[in-house]
Amino acid sequence: MSGTQISELCADNERLHSEVERLRLQLQQTERALDARYAGEVDPEIHQSHEALQLTSVRERFLADVIENATTPFGVGAPDGSLVLFNRAFAELTGYSREELMQRRLSWSTDLTPPEWRQSEADILANIGRTGSTARYEKEYVRKNGSRVPIELFVQPVLDCNRTVVHYRSFITDITERKRTEAVLLEAYARTTNILESIADAFYSLDDQWRFSVVNPAAERAPFGRPASELIGKVIWDVFPAIPSTPIYQHFLDAVEKRSREHYEA
Repeated sequence: MSGTQISELCADNERLHSEVERLRLQLQQTERALDARYAGEVDPEIHQSHEALQLTSVRERFLADVIENATTPFGVGAPDGSLVLFNRAFAELTGYSREELMQRRLSWSTDLTPPEWRQSEADILANIGRTGSTARYEKEYVRKNGSRVPIELFVQPVLDCNRTVVHYRSFITDITERKRTEAVLLEAYARTTNILESIADAFYSLDDQWRFSVVNPAAERAPFGRPASELIGKVIWDVFPAIPSTPIYQHFLDAVEKRSREHYEA
């Protein structure tokens, strides 16, 4: 989160705090006026109920304000695809105004979701509807201008007393930058793989559990004498149990422990 975003969030919190404090003082003044007017005439239980209702109203207004001004898009959708509730960030993400989303009765399951994502999402929602669990998954939204935005959703189903889904609460994250970074890394990996596969020298890589992660064609021929498909994901000591009894084994251990390059002949 940038410094500007933090400053804006702090400013929003201060405004919310001021509003809650103003409402609290207003509530106190109203209660004092009622006490003065109906002193001795109001049942204590009625007075307590009135106070509880007022406090509940303040809390509801506070939470509604927090959700509306949150920078994270939030939406509540019904199983039929209709939008029940959404905040300003949600509208901005989709490119529609609040009025357009409501008046056009846009469906989150069809209008905003591309066809190729609909079945996978339906399967996920059916599962959490049965179990009452939450789900985190990715898909895309179609924005008003026709462009697509990759998103990650954290969805919680709300069930009635018969355990039937009433609606879904969703927190949504724009993952455009994440997808862009993933694409760059995949491209770099593809270039590296092409280079390793084309060189004449044997090359292989092990992960932190001593499992093969990369084996190029030259290494398939020598020193291993078997295809990469038989090595990838397997522990080198399991595939070649004789290695721990050779000097090579210590070079492996030293490379990990010292984080150094080890040179040896075999």
